[in-house]
Amino acid sequence: MPVQKLYFFAPVANVDASILKIKLNVGFEFASMTKMDGISFIANLEKIPLKNFYNYWRFGHTVLQSERLYLIKKSFEFDLPINEAGKPETNHNFYLFIYDFVEKNVEESLRLLRLFKEGNVHIPYWIVYYFDKDEPIVLFARGLSSSQSQNIYHLDDMEIQSAQNFIEITLIPKPPNYITLAHENYEVSYFIDNDSHAFLSLMISLEVLFKPKQYRNFSRILSDEVGILLGNSNYEIQNIRNEITRLYDKRSELVHEGKPVFHYAGETDDVKILRHYIRESLKKIIRLDLSKDDLLEYLGKMNVCKESE
Repeated sequence: MPVQKLYFFAPVANVDASILKIKLNVGFEFASMTKMDGISFIANLEKIPLKNFYNYWRFGHTVLQSERLYLIKKSFEFDLPINEAGKPETNHNFYLFIYDFVEKNVEESLRLLRLFKEGNVHIPYWIVYYFDKDEPIVLFARGLSSSQSQNIYHLDDMEIQSAQNFIEITLIPKPPNYITLAHENYEVSYFIDNDSHAFLSLMISLEVLFKPKQYRNFSRILSDEVGILLGNSNYEIQNIRNEITRLYDKRSELVHEGKPVFHYAGETDDVKILRHYIRESLKKIIRLDLSKDDLLEYLGKMNVCKESE
């Protein structure tokens, strides 16, 4: 089978120019082009009439929010069979390779960026193509679930190196693991178009991390554990305890009374607040590298020490 040069192209949603300073694995890279160049490029790839672009390409309103299109790109080579017309075509080996290739080197890095800092960086669509003479030909395209949260992902200059280090050295444990399950529910909260459902997925994450096998007055235990884990002073610990108690009361109102979670512009966004506590908890727990039983024992001892101060 001949070696075919292929190209990967994935528009990135909810980012600004700061993302261009992050380096990805094995030659994948962030890049940008003008909005109009992006529309023309995608229209040419997908054979969409320019005048009907937004009607035919459902990701336009997600990835074309600013005057520039941000994207992830890479060129690579792969042995592909040639059909009777003399054109390369996909096969089972190609699908196995490309899914694994993108998952390990793109999707995993984006998940880690979302764990490093709030903001909804993701790729709702990616495509692999080749050139026949000068004409780009789509070999494979995949449309993913588009995130509903539109929080723009921005990294300050002082955060760039920390974010780079984080995605290079942080390892999410493989399932089955309580951290993995908590992280999966954290991720779900970005992709649900309903504040109540997103809030519940985050509460599941919180309970997976901190709920003991035997418990009484779990709201108090939960607020103590999160406060002890994240607080750097007695004042911070108490503020976190109060917030977690308030959020858990909201969870009880939702589950037991059907009182929905939502906010209007300018009001408190409890989904975002809860996601902050889970994000910071996950980062610390990953660094601690403890089983859940050992984590709860560790937090219990820390709580005793704090109360005796």
